[in-house]
Amino acid sequence: MVEITPEVARYVQQFLAARNFDCGPLTGTWDAATEAAFEAWMGIENLEEKVRKDGKLWGSVWRHLQEKARSP
Repeated sequence: MVEITPEVARYVQQFLAARNFDCGPLTGTWDAATEAAFEAWMGIENLEEKVRKDGKLWGSVWRHLQEKARSP
């Protein structure tokens, strides 16, 4: 599990914003806009069954996001 710290939240926000998902301002806060954008991205990636509502990400989702961030 990966806890959604401010650093993780900002990383996810930057990732989503770079892919034109509207996650609101890049604040490092895991807010409703960030969560909605992240869940929309997860749906596109067929990861909707791995949505969590407890302030954590599955390690596999975090690694997938990081791999996607590194690819053009």
